[in-house]
Amino acid sequence: MKNTLKILIAAITITISSITYKVKAQTAFISLLLNTEMFFPGSIINGGEKAKDVPGTVNERALKAFQRSFGNVDNVTWYEPKNGGYIAKFVNADVKTIVAYNPRGNWSYTINYYGEKKLPADVRKTVKSTYYDYSIFGIAEVHFDEETVYMIYMQDDGHFKTIRVYNNEMQEVESYPK
Repeated sequence: MKNTLKILIAAITITISSITYKVKAQTAFISLLLNTEMFFPGSIINGGEKAKDVPGTVNERALKAFQRSFGNVDNVTWYEPKNGGYIAKFVNADVKTIVAYNPRGNWSYTINYYGEKKLPADVRKTVKSTYYDYSIFGIAEVHFDEETVYMIYMQDDGHFKTIRVYNNEMQEVESYPK
């Protein structure tokens, strides 16, 4: 009986710890989306270092590809992750962007973070038709290869949800109680 009670208490403790961790992680993510200063912490790029002399340290192919895609963005910060490659980050028109290039300077992916107002109408309609009582507090629009995936972060009075929209199909990825 004592062993059963100990196992039950341990299971409850682990469950409560897991729920608390998930809620704290979700709250931290909300803070990342909304707080520009915390938007690009070093941990996102595996402890990379800020490039001090961009033309001398960033692969020329990556710089040219960046210019072609994004033009002359004034507030670009480049990073060189320890695992190689290059990452550019910037904010333009309330859209926070991360662009990654491999060590040879070829584009790998782009992630745009923004609020509900910038979400394409068809994607918003798809999500809101099912989750009409939820408010959208952030979107991560991920571009890789020739694909686009929308990760939509939502909440209502009792839950946080992460919804993925890809190829006009919607899938609930995560759901946590507040």
